Amino acid sequence: MAPQPEFLFQVDVWIQAFSLVVALFISAFSLSAYMITKQKRQQIFSLAFLLIAVGILLQAVLNSWVQFEDLTIPLRGYLAISYSHAAMLLVSMAFILCGYVTIVVLLEKVKQSKVMFLLFLLAPLVALIAHEYYGAFHLFSLLLIGISLGHFLDNYRQTRSGGSLLVLLAFCALFVANAIILFAVTSYVFYILGTIVQLIGFLLFLIALIMIFLST
Repeated sequence: MAPQPEFLFQVDVWIQAFSLVVALFISAFSLSAYMITKQKRQQIFSLAFLLIAVGILLQAVLNSWVQFEDLTIPLRGYLAISYSHAAMLLVSMAFILCGYVTIVVLLEKVKQSKVMFLLFLLAPLVALIAHEYYGAFHLFSLLLIGISLGHFLDNYRQTRSGGSLLVLLAFCALFVANAIILFAVTSYVFYILGTIVQLIGFLLFLIALIMIFLST
């Protein structure tokens, strides 16, 4: 990315902080729903969004960190940052991808342990590839979210409920968010816009969970 005004980093930290809170609420609410309904699906959603929340937390800490230190070591395709910054960024991406992989494993009903292992192994591998090309992270996210979208679209067609519609819209927002962030190599504004759309997606999913839970 090209050099960006410092205030954009500050805006990003606040957006990510809100996204972190919402993701944690989703995780906690899903876990609470599991404790009541004993539906394994809710427990897995809780784990998925907990992993995503950890990734968001690391990215928020990273963006706070870079405001106070010189950025010296190039991470090609993203920012010029130190090795410790780069490591934190790559770990955060791996956590987020593991969260999306968890959702795909749930929706695709993957049972074979070897297949699950390979899918989860892709997360850190893609994060490492992102060292050379940052877009790899968002492209893989698009693939995982796209697979999930297909399931949520089928679910909405079958149920036609408000909750299923909100879930579908939530993952549409997450898909659009990652597509927007791909253009962040030209301007950090696209990254900010993408994180805002991502936050909207998380909020829609949280509302959907509450609606579905209250209707049961």
